[in-house]
Amino acid sequence: AFNLTVANSVAPNQSITLTVNATVAADIAASIINNTIKVWSMDPAGDYSTPDGTATTPDVTVNRTSSFKVEKTTTAAKAIAGQSVDFKVVLTNSGPSTAKTGHAIVVTEKPDGLVITGNDISITSGNATFDGIYNSGTGKFTIKVSQDIAIGSTIVLNIKGHVPGNATGVVKNGIEVDGDEDETPPIPVESQAKLTVTKVADQNPVKAGTNTTFTVTISNSGPGEIASGRVIRLGEMPSAGLAISRYDITSNNGTVVGSGNTATVTTNKVVAVGGTIVVKVTAAVAADAPTTISNGVKVWGPDKPTTETPDDEDKTPEIPVVYETKLSITKRADQSRVKVREMTTFTLEVKNDGPAVLQAGKTISLVERPGQGLTIKEYAVTSNNATVSGTGNNAVLTTTASVPVGATIIVKVTAEIDEQSPDIIANGVSVWGPGKDPVKDPEDDRDDINPIPVDFLLISAQDDDAMVKAGAQVTIDVLANDIVTLSAINTATVAVVKQAQKGIAAVNINGTITYTADKNATGSDMFTYRVQDAKARWSNEAEVTVAILDNPLIIPNAFSPNNDNVNDQFVIVGVEAYDQISLTVINRWGNEVYRNDKYNNEWNGSGLNAGTYFYLIEATKAGKKEVFKGSVLIKRN
Repeated sequence: AFNLTVANSVAPNQSITLTVNATVAADIAASIINNTIKVWSMDPAGDYSTPDGTATTPDVTVNRTSSFKVEKTTTAAKAIAGQSVDFKVVLTNSGPSTAKTGHAIVVTEKPDGLVITGNDISITSGNATFDGIYNSGTGKFTIKVSQDIAIGSTIVLNIKGHVPGNATGVVKNGIEVDGDEDETPPIPVESQAKLTVTKVADQNPVKAGTNTTFTVTISNSGPGEIASGRVIRLGEMPSAGLAISRYDITSNNGTVVGSGNTATVTTNKVVAVGGTIVVKVTAAVAADAPTTISNGVKVWGPDKPTTETPDDEDKTPEIPVVYETKLSITKRADQSRVKVREMTTFTLEVKNDGPAVLQAGKTISLVERPGQGLTIKEYAVTSNNATVSGTGNNAVLTTTASVPVGATIIVKVTAEIDEQSPDIIANGVSVWGPGKDPVKDPEDDRDDINPIPVDFLLISAQDDDAMVKAGAQVTIDVLANDIVTLSAINTATVAVVKQAQKGIAAVNINGTITYTADKNATGSDMFTYRVQDAKARWSNEAEVTVAILDNPLIIPNAFSPNNDNVNDQFVIVGVEAYDQISLTVINRWGNEVYRNDKYNNEWNGSGLNAGTYFYLIEATKAGKKEVFKGSVLIKRN
């Protein structure tokens, strides 16, 4: 109610026009409103029970309009690739009307570098609802008020934005409601990926002294991708007897550098969530490794230092170790010559060529291969790392200590040379490593000595002496003084080794040697001979020294050609010492009765009477001629 005071006179049928402004309550419940006005003129009596006039406006439909302001915030200082960021959205009713139940609000999301779905939108204030329908193309979705929202009151939403696994740089998120907009500041993206690792032994069992490999599979468990150029660290955990020697990438999406038990993998391609990097790890199994080995590995995610807790680790089960050794053998003769009926020794070196240490308690088979005339008598170990037992050509070594790769077992073998040995003997040996049968299995190795000469109990040929006149010959029984040691002399094998210089030494069928001195020889001469025994073994060489005597002519003064085979020819002693003898015989009347320019003691006085005759002898030697004259008597009775 209010009072109106007329400022100017108002004539009859004239009007006073008033404008009344009324505010419609923001939370008015009615959907239709009107306004009635009553007017009273001044009553001196003060009776205002009946108004002078009443007027009501037509009904007016109430239109409710609510406009919301929007604010979007996040507490996230960084966005992790592959994870999500929560955003708080506050819608404030700025009027003019209370937002009634059922009021629809259209919200437009404006994600930049984020992915949002209908499942990522929720209303946390409890005074509105969301039907889950989100248009990812336009970013629009609609919420409906479920409780009246007075002016100044709010609806609070949570919107989850997903950061793609390959996101880089920054992300941000904007929003628009009823023409009002807001946007978060840029949020830096950090790529994070948690890794898992598995390790598998590629060989089972493994061999001591050899290399083995392991396959390490690094898996990206997310949430983010692993970009190219990221660094992943590995820590190997080999057990005793295992040494890491090499790293290789086999999955073609990275490089690896490592030494010892640490390695660094650098990606050269993007590794998606669920993707893997495969590393081949090579390790050396020690020659003396224990009976089992194992290998573990730790992995640290991209760019994470090893001082932090590893992302994951894995370890192989225990892997059995087998020990394989190949043996080699060398054999040498301890003596360069051997003698029959005596002992000789050989040295065997059995070498462990690996790959594994030869453990104590293992047996090694030896088989000797002696040649003709050689009999194995005894075996002995001299290296203090094994024992030996054996008879004949077979022996077994038993190790008493571990034999490292490259180390040897030394065995001394004693053998006897018998009388039937050939001139040289041979000896070989074969070796079989632990667990091998010499009858069924191939040998590990074999060796043979170079042939060794045999010294026999030979005939001892003795030196001899003889004398002969120049141009004459002498037969020497050179075997008469030779000493027989074992086998008898074979007289048919006498041989001149070094021939005489002043004559000729010729072997006779009975084993004697006839020496014929040169006609002009003087002083002494020498030749050597040897002879075989019944086993065809040569004696030593013996020397025969021949003294050469002067051989002057001795001319007889008579001969008796009466066919009694005694002094029947005119025999001049010493003709053999001359190159030519010429004989001329004349009778007492000066008549020539016999002539021979190549006389050789054959004149027997044939056709001549008994009596005295005269001779002329010309003896030629080395171009010089000597003349001898005299008389000779022919006797006929």
